[in-house]
Amino acid sequence: RICADSDTGSLNAYSVLLEGANGRRVKLDLSGIETFSLFSGQIVVVEGHNTTGSCILVHMIYSDASLPLSRTPEETVAKFNESPDFLDGEPMNILVASGPFTTSVDLAFKPLCDLLESAQQKHPDVIVLTGPFADSSHQMLDADNAGSSTPPDSLSVIRRVMRDIIVSALKDLQGTQCIIVPSIADLHSTYVFPQPPFEAEVIFGGSDAPATHTLPILVSNPCTFRVNEVVISVATTDI
Repeated sequence: RICADSDTGSLNAYSVLLEGANGRRVKLDLSGIETFSLFSGQIVVVEGHNTTGSCILVHMIYSDASLPLSRTPEETVAKFNESPDFLDGEPMNILVASGPFTTSVDLAFKPLCDLLESAQQKHPDVIVLTGPFADSSHQMLDADNAGSSTPPDSLSVIRRVMRDIIVSALKDLQGTQCIIVPSIADLHSTYVFPQPPFEAEVIFGGSDAPATHTLPILVSNPCTFRVNEVVISVATTDI
């Protein structure tokens, strides 16, 4: 990565260092390249010569490691959009909503119920729901803010949201795929970023588990997925 020759110094053409994964640093001589644009912390690959062991005479800087853009063949796009097995000439409809899905004073999840009721009327092709679902900061789930009352069992709350509300609504949405993205604020999710999906066995497991064909798709945070020829990336954390 790029860094300055002092922690408090500004970055200029004469103060640029390259720091390796092992923490060792070497000075960069940029006099051999006509134009460049660098910033502290930037990840780069440098091509050049280091004859002294203390300074690299730079010939080329590679700073773009982006993956190539997704491309879909024309015939595949036509199949997705025109074939009766897919959209049959109709526009694709994706509904996206982000939690929390209940008010700050109750756990009735009325906004989520209203959202899914609207989805049942509009019948989107895909529903993307991002957490938090059982928000760890909700005053009724946070033991420190619950006062004299005992907080409800958070596992029963998240299971009610997923099973009784979301899965129940999906039974009336035949052909609609639902994708669930967790948040680091979610109870019963892994508190780390990047974050793995909700554990299906925890959320949907048990003797009363709902039918498999009605279950939403559980994905990680962040995640990238494809809907026909459209590639969608989702992250549920502030950047």
